[in-house]
Amino acid sequence: MRHILAEVLLRGDYPPVTVTQVVPSPDLRHARVYVFAPGDMGQALDALAAGARALQAAINRGARLKFTPRLTFVADTSFGEAERIEAILREIGE
Repeated sequence: MRHILAEVLLRGDYPPVTVTQVVPSPDLRHARVYVFAPGDMGQALDALAAGARALQAAINRGARLKFTPRLTFVADTSFGEAERIEAILREIGE
């Protein structure tokens, strides 16, 4: 699902985002999509939520699942956490 979403987002009319992880529910009826946007994360999440049905349709065409999961887009904060940890480690090293 992550690869399908990334491909569609690259050629679609969506803000530039990186799909870092897709976590489907055990029954595949829902999926949480973690994204990172270098710009305004709120605007990117709003645009993705607005286009969720089209993205779900792309997953249905590409993955041929019994159920197409309902997508929920979430900001991936791991990049910010990694930068914070690196800053702390640099400070300790100095």
